[in-house]
Amino acid sequence: MLYAAEIVLPLVPRTGREAVRNVVFARRHLDELLSAIRELPEAGPADGSLASISYACQRGLGTTPDVVRRILSGELQAFRKSGPPCLDRVLVSPIRASA
Repeated sequence: MLYAAEIVLPLVPRTGREAVRNVVFARRHLDELLSAIRELPEAGPADGSLASISYACQRGLGTTPDVVRRILSGELQAFRKSGPPCLDRVLVSPIRASA
């Protein structure tokens, strides 16, 4: 979904002459996304009202790409679980926020 929404860009454009079915992403670009996740504040034990992006999307917060864009732009406050940075460790409030 992030690829289709152009949040994560391919190394070779999918419409380019050398495009292939297997998409390759630049490590630098993926590291930038992971770095943004790593910089989110860590959720504490008192943050029990937070939920995963997928759960929040099911509750009407928007689509995954929309929520990720809002997090990356700073428009939507997000936190992260401890451990290595990855998208499934990002937590948001599942309550529908104003878009």
